[in-house]
Amino acid sequence: MKFPRIRVMSVCLLCFSLLACTSRELLTRDELVEHNQETLAQLADQQVPSARTWTLSEALQHTLTHNADFRVAALQTAIATGDHRIANLDLLPGLVARAGYSRRSNDLASSSQSVLTGTQSLSESTSSDRSRDTSSVTLSWDVMDFALALFRAREAGDEYRIALEQRRRVQQNLTADLVHAWWSAWAYQSLKPEIDQLRGQIDEALAQSDIIIRRRLQDPLRVIEYRKALFYVLKRLDSLTLELEQARLELARLMNLPPEMALTLSGGEELIALADQSRLPDLSLQFWQLAALMNRPEVRITLYEGRIGVSQRRRAVWQLMPSLGISYGTNYDSNSFLVNNRWQETGINASLELLKLASYPARRRNLAFSRQLAEIQQQAVATAVVSQMAVSEKSYRQNQRSWCMSAQLADLDNQRTSLLEAQSAASSLDNLSLIRARLENLLLRTEVALDFATLQRDRIQVLVSAGLLDMPALSGEQSEKPDLSQWLYRDVTDYVKAEIQTLSSEFELTLEGSIEQGGAQCQPD
Repeated sequence: MKFPRIRVMSVCLLCFSLLACTSRELLTRDELVEHNQETLAQLADQQVPSARTWTLSEALQHTLTHNADFRVAALQTAIATGDHRIANLDLLPGLVARAGYSRRSNDLASSSQSVLTGTQSLSESTSSDRSRDTSSVTLSWDVMDFALALFRAREAGDEYRIALEQRRRVQQNLTADLVHAWWSAWAYQSLKPEIDQLRGQIDEALAQSDIIIRRRLQDPLRVIEYRKALFYVLKRLDSLTLELEQARLELARLMNLPPEMALTLSGGEELIALADQSRLPDLSLQFWQLAALMNRPEVRITLYEGRIGVSQRRRAVWQLMPSLGISYGTNYDSNSFLVNNRWQETGINASLELLKLASYPARRRNLAFSRQLAEIQQQAVATAVVSQMAVSEKSYRQNQRSWCMSAQLADLDNQRTSLLEAQSAASSLDNLSLIRARLENLLLRTEVALDFATLQRDRIQVLVSAGLLDMPALSGEQSEKPDLSQWLYRDVTDYVKAEIQTLSSEFELTLEGSIEQGGAQCQPD
């Protein structure tokens, strides 16, 4: 009586042991240390370019080669390509080769018994060798498997196209971020000597005031107020330095360079004149929105996902159909008792899972819901794209006016600062007022530089929002790299004209709007 109980307990213990094997423990600190040591070693092994100057074109090319986000998107595209090829191979019939060897310790013997009398009708005999070699090659093809594989191959093709669009989206967003970071870092590099000079003047003024207050050469209250004002100026200067330094760190992050690496930028003076003349044409918002709906990666991704959803729904219905299989093969058996050791075999079989038919109503409801969900998602993405296009275009025009006004204010303040410096040279102006004037002038010129960087980002962002910023192909085998900065600031008027004509004919609409060629950006609308 105890034996069955022992067996039940043994089975229960075995089940609990299997369940315990499936539980996952938290990462230990040793595992985290080991992983992060490997990560740091990999980061240290990365090839970091030697000290050099970076133009906007070189920085963009380096980013699109070494940025981690873009490399992830590129690898996802490569994986999708491999999945597509594998799915196409699944369309081929199955070809299976088998070989085996078996040996018994005794003969496979048997006898016969009469069904009517129950007596043994034949003595024990065998028709099989103790040792046997078998082999076969079978070609099989299932109609149902072929249909399902065809659906999966089409889905894999759409997933590959989705990966291409996602890579395109990452590339465009990286371009806009890189342009903004490069121009902000250029502002930091251009203004840093003046920032250091002004900081030195403040430090010198603080040191002199400290001597005055210790020797009681002037009214202590007046000196304290003077030092307080200097510290306020120094605080604002530190905030300005931090903001500009963050731009340099952001540029290093996008280029996948160490944060502590010194970045020297070049070519900004020539690009300022080029960027000032690369004003986007003035068009109606309707054109920009239609262009966005036609070219944005997000819209195309939703359409590909919709096609995948349709294919999955059809595949779910096909799985309820009967399966029809056809097979042909050649076989060999070394059994010496066989009259024919080699033979060909052909088979046809059909099967239908009857219980699956009961799930058809539920599947049909789910298919209807998934179809409605896909339509709502496409509408949501289209709404977001149209809204983002309107915001981008409006932001570009507004920042254009903001930069113009900042530039005019900075020009007026330059004249004011020159007059104050002349008064200081004539000893008719105190040192604190001159320091404050220089700080205000530096802040205004910094605002102009940052507004200019924002304007360049917004210009690129308008093209990104419209889906019209497709980067030229970059190949590592090219002896001469293309100048991407010239491509970024090219005149897009002719391209936009062609796009307007195409959209007008496709949508049978009249897209109104003035197209201005050239024109400086600092021209308020």
